[in-house]
Amino acid sequence: MIALRWLYILAAALSFNAAAQTTASPDVVATAPLPRVLIGVPHNVFSKLDQGRPTGIMLEALDTLVQQMGFQPSYISIPPSDMVAALESGQIDIASVRIQSARSKEKSHFSAPIVTEFNIPITRAGSDLKIRSLADLQGRSIAGRIGFHYPALENVANLKLERFDSDAAMVRALLLKKVDVAIIAGLSDIFMFRTEGVLRQVEVSDAAIGSVPLRAAFSAKRFTAEQVADFNKRLAEFQQGDSWQEVLDRNGFADLVKDWPAIQ
Repeated sequence: MIALRWLYILAAALSFNAAAQTTASPDVVATAPLPRVLIGVPHNVFSKLDQGRPTGIMLEALDTLVQQMGFQPSYISIPPSDMVAALESGQIDIASVRIQSARSKEKSHFSAPIVTEFNIPITRAGSDLKIRSLADLQGRSIAGRIGFHYPALENVANLKLERFDSDAAMVRALLLKKVDVAIIAGLSDIFMFRTEGVLRQVEVSDAAIGSVPLRAAFSAKRFTAEQVADFNKRLAEFQQGDSWQEVLDRNGFADLVKDWPAIQ
């Protein structure tokens, strides 16, 4: 009986709304809802949800620009390992953080780089090793990530590259003197390590040995190349304005998002 009563109330409310719409002033024009797009969020420092609110420098920029293009964004947390399949199958419309490869470029439309992640050498604090050129790495043991490619190191003589499954494991090996140098990510790692006090124990090079552009990827099932070109134009204008600087400041990246010179 209670459920039936609520059905009557709901039906009455719907009837009232319909009548109100019918008798509304002719000057009131109904606004069509904006088309929705579903954005995949990997929950990292660049793109995450805080009680459903988009945060992180890449996701906040994407949220602003997608709305400028006339879409209503909604979000779903999705593991990075599932992001590619979800995007290419059309389960999501946009992946908020992606690295473009030759294969993925054929399957999706990629934005211009939103930020660039740099590969930065670090050494133990107080060590005599100063990295001013690639020659300074000769004969050294270097900690790198499994699956990562470091082209600048390929021609360094007598270099021993040891692979680790996490950045934390690399830094641990460095501090325990198992390696001489670790190659970390200049944006995400430095951001995380300084909140954990790790940076007091290491010295960070002021130059990089490589870089990886981070982009948004758009489903070819939903977006055209022309729409992504429009996004890129808006992105360039956005990053020249005060709003982008506010995003960087709010997220603690203002001093990290920069062009790191290359170690030669």
